Amino acid sequence: MTEQEIQDKIKLAIKQTQKLFGSRHGQYDAILESYRQAGDKAKVDAGERGIWERKYKRKFWSITAEEIINNEDITGPVAGCNGVSQAFYYFAKQLGLQDLLSVVSTKVWTDWVRARARFAMGAEPYTKDTHMNGHQLMAVKMPDGTLRAFEPGRLESIKMPDGKRKNEIMFIDGKVKVGNRIKAVSGHPPYLIVAVTTPEYRFNNVTSYERGMNMSTGGDPDKFEFTIIPQEELVQHLLKKNQNG
Repeated sequence: MTEQEIQDKIKLAIKQTQKLFGSRHGQYDAILESYRQAGDKAKVDAGERGIWERKYKRKFWSITAEEIINNEDITGPVAGCNGVSQAFYYFAKQLGLQDLLSVVSTKVWTDWVRARARFAMGAEPYTKDTHMNGHQLMAVKMPDGTLRAFEPGRLESIKMPDGKRKNEIMFIDGKVKVGNRIKAVSGHPPYLIVAVTTPEYRFNNVTSYERGMNMSTGGDPDKFEFTIIPQEELVQHLLKKNQNG
């Protein structure tokens, strides 16, 4: 495929993802408003995801792509960036893009530095002291071999010279390398790339908060350690597709 063909298919998969979640927008508004009226701040703060998790007695990490497609209770806020990436990949596979895509897992740079220092001082894993906010992106391998990270759940509206607006892929500036810092999309502190994996590996193996944190801190789903040294010369690693992928 040419670069233009690849981009056209990515845009189509993103549009399908947006349409999927857009059709479910607002369905929890009445429930959340009832919580506000009752003064139940904890449930309001837990949001749509909290409503879903209480109803199904599961955590959002366990949601599969097929469930996202078929369960209308799974809205964008319920699915989160992990679920949005899964939905995008579901549509992208139908367009023949599966062999060109990788999952880019990131953590907020300032959170990573703080958590790494606290963990070194004896803080327990999976606690408030070592919690890190982050975001999940996708990356596509272009014909020249370059990996370009992008937002899988939305397009960017760009004003053209003629004054009209055009929706384009929201590519993220920066090299896709483990240990590199890249620009956040919403004006937040930079993201640190902590893992680059195949979608099949990522979505089949990271099915709990703990396993997600393990991968996000050490690149290894079975260990909790901070092995990433953010520096430009660090060699990017891609986990090979597992045999069952």
